Amino acid sequence: MGDDSKIERTFQFEEALPSLPVPELDKTLPKYLESVKVFATDEEIEHTKKLIDEFQNGVGKQLQEKLVEKAKSMKNWLEEWWEDITYLRSREPMAVIGTMAGPSSINQNFWPLAEGTQIKRASENMFGFTKFFLMSRREEVPIMRDRSKNPFSMYQYRSLFSTSRVPGDPCDSLAKYFKTVSEGHCPSHIAVFCNGHIFKVEMLDKSGTQLGTYEIQRQLSYIKSQSKEKGQGIGVLSADDRTSWAKAYAHLVSLDAKNKKNLEAIQSSIICVSLDAERPGDIGDSFRASMCGENPQDRWFDKSTTVIFFENGAVGYLADHCPYDGLVINLTESWVDDLIIKSKTDWLGSPNVQSDDIKPEELIFTVDATTEEAKLHAAETYKNLKKKVDACPSFFHTFGRNFAKEQSIHPDIFFQLAIQLTYYTKYGKPAPCYETATTRKYYHGRTETVRSTTTEAVNWCKAMNNPDVSAKDKINLLRAATGKQMMLGYDGLQAKGIDRHLLGLYLMSRDMGIDTPAIFSDPLFTKSGGNGNYVLSTSLTGYERGFGGVVPMRKDGYGIFYNLCKEEFYILVISYKDCEETNSLEFFQELCKSLIRMQEVILEAKK
Repeated sequence: MGDDSKIERTFQFEEALPSLPVPELDKTLPKYLESVKVFATDEEIEHTKKLIDEFQNGVGKQLQEKLVEKAKSMKNWLEEWWEDITYLRSREPMAVIGTMAGPSSINQNFWPLAEGTQIKRASENMFGFTKFFLMSRREEVPIMRDRSKNPFSMYQYRSLFSTSRVPGDPCDSLAKYFKTVSEGHCPSHIAVFCNGHIFKVEMLDKSGTQLGTYEIQRQLSYIKSQSKEKGQGIGVLSADDRTSWAKAYAHLVSLDAKNKKNLEAIQSSIICVSLDAERPGDIGDSFRASMCGENPQDRWFDKSTTVIFFENGAVGYLADHCPYDGLVINLTESWVDDLIIKSKTDWLGSPNVQSDDIKPEELIFTVDATTEEAKLHAAETYKNLKKKVDACPSFFHTFGRNFAKEQSIHPDIFFQLAIQLTYYTKYGKPAPCYETATTRKYYHGRTETVRSTTTEAVNWCKAMNNPDVSAKDKINLLRAATGKQMMLGYDGLQAKGIDRHLLGLYLMSRDMGIDTPAIFSDPLFTKSGGNGNYVLSTSLTGYERGFGGVVPMRKDGYGIFYNLCKEEFYILVISYKDCEETNSLEFFQELCKSLIRMQEVILEAKK
């Protein structure tokens, strides 16, 4: 027998990871001043510099000391604040506004749209997700590492399953039921939504063995047969603004103890599954149906992970951004897809089926007129939200990340500069841009902001739009911009960025009852992206085919999410239809032009 002590366990290094550091104040403030210059007049810069000096020599010192003191008593000084302020205190609806969404890449790689495949595909996918859930319970999910083989935090994987928001006022909470095998019992059912009905389906048999796809298919077929008539549609309540939903939730619990039990069954489920009646067409329609489809009654928007199976075989995902970041669901989806694609049989797991006496349990709620009114209100909220989303998921096939690498430019930096060039060319000015950098090398690490709109990037954008500047000069400016972006990205990975530190100082002033320091009420703080005002919110979402993203931070902004494949780019642009200044299709097309212009100038400079 092997030595089990030498087998790595998924979460074994978490407690040994270094604490999230607090950056030095005298390092952060000069970086902040540098980052705002491209958005300011000389007078505004002087005013902001004065505020920074006052802050650094005044209350900033006290706040920094308190922040350092806080960091000594907890391994991640930001974690609770981050979940609370960024997510749980938001009163915006989870539907559309608060969820990550995307179509599954398996529809492009293996499962083209096909009528009559919904239940079979759902059963195979659910087998895969349950297998990954059980691997997580046994701590068999491989530990992610950086290039130096140092372990990353795997803590976010604990919230992929058996986790849900619980609405509250003025603040939501997270209900987490996941436990590893060594920690104890963990619920092993999924919650299935179909035509307004909700069913609880166990994924293990009485002996604790995982159900095979034939048995899952039998149970899902039963659910479809029992859902021909429209059900209660309780799920739509979770689409409302958080204050209204919290009120409806409390009322629902007060009506009957059974309602509370049903709600906990949904919240504690491994994941939620939607058997949706829509038939989305192309990839754009699949994204729309996933993020803001026609059947909100068949979602539980509070759930950390939801997989949607459409009538014509399309597959989509919804995920809450609060407990984990997009990379977690992307990697899990890829693992499940590989399991399905590489299967050598028509089934996964055991081919056996259970007795027909073993059936899913439908969750029936006690409701009244107040609940029905709340459902109508939630449905109207959702209707108004979904019509605002302007999404353009599409492809750029001219070249991919390999071209950037051949120029000795990091592919992510190459694409980020293409975004900068696109906005500058389209609008004639720079916009504050947010890119995520992972801080998972630290205990419970999440992300840091990389402020991509640098002086160097703007100078290069100006040159690219000036026909009098030579190709070689443009390349020299491009190299300067890439160097600056590389430095900022490295700082982000080391948790030495600007935004998280400033957020901590601001929240410390709030918790100490100190008047908001002037640096945070400075118009240039907002103008440069502070307090969630980034016009461009961007993220690299992977290196394989796929789409996924969230709505922009601002109503006049863009969300831009991209997968950097070897010979192509998968690009998702999201904006709001009710903003006359933005248009996702036009931005995508300009972005494609920017990529081509960059290639052309690079090749021209080599002549």
